[in-house]
Amino acid sequence: MTLSADDIAIFAKEIWTLVLGQAIATSDRPLLKEAGLINSCVHITGAWRGTVVLVLPRAVAENAAAGMFAMDVAAMTQLHIHDAVGELVNMIGGNLKSLLPPPCFLSLPSVTHGQDVEMNIIGGRCLAKMTFETPNGVFLVAVMEHAADGHTKVSGSGVREWGQQAKLPVCS
Repeated sequence: MTLSADDIAIFAKEIWTLVLGQAIATSDRPLLKEAGLINSCVHITGAWRGTVVLVLPRAVAENAAAGMFAMDVAAMTQLHIHDAVGELVNMIGGNLKSLLPPPCFLSLPSVTHGQDVEMNIIGGRCLAKMTFETPNGVFLVAVMEHAADGHTKVSGSGVREWGQQAKLPVCS
């Protein structure tokens, strides 16, 4: 079984609508590197191995947290934002995991933020990705399939696969 950009779109739209009460649409706009970008991921292990990555600008993350906790954006703390983003990547990852052959297991989410923050996922390739448009900006969801070799780098500008020799961005 292979996960696709269509699978990402179905689950991300459903979660954003049902959990946050916010409509999103797929987008061709790139995720721009900017201050305050928030990276999050969950790992899937078992019969299939990979990582689900969610990268959001701070404004998108703040509004997602406000929707999740039914609070005003001005009342959001960093803890609220990290908790919401971690839960969103966990829900997207859990839904994608349901399409994979059993047994598969989902890790706890990891969340980082800051300017020029990078999250390295060793030994993978970008299997699928989708960007989404919200009134507060564009965000990215990607699925990285773990491989025996290679080095995958997730940064503020999106997701890139780095081969051992060529180092060409093929998933950005």
